[in-house]
Amino acid sequence: MKLLLPLFLYASFAITSCHAEEKTPVPGVLRYAEYADLLSGRAVAVTANQTSMAGEVHIVDFLLEKGVDLKAVFAPEHGFREMADAGEEILDGRDPKTG
Repeated sequence: MKLLLPLFLYASFAITSCHAEEKTPVPGVLRYAEYADLLSGRAVAVTANQTSMAGEVHIVDFLLEKGVDLKAVFAPEHGFREMADAGEEILDGRDPKTG
């Protein structure tokens, strides 16, 4: 189960679903209540960039507001909070907003 948890969580955040009555896509992160118990008491890492949003809030801020023990954010080529040019070097560091 421990090995499958990261894959499950990735799928939960990445996959959207549609409410049958609305036919409106819902990002997995906004279905937080369905998997919140799986995150409880665990250290969590997120792969995200500046477009990783939960509605109007960045996914990292959303998870922190929910009390998730977020330990690391891995950002792809264009960065995490700010847009970087393709191929631009992005250094390791701490998020100035959340620490």
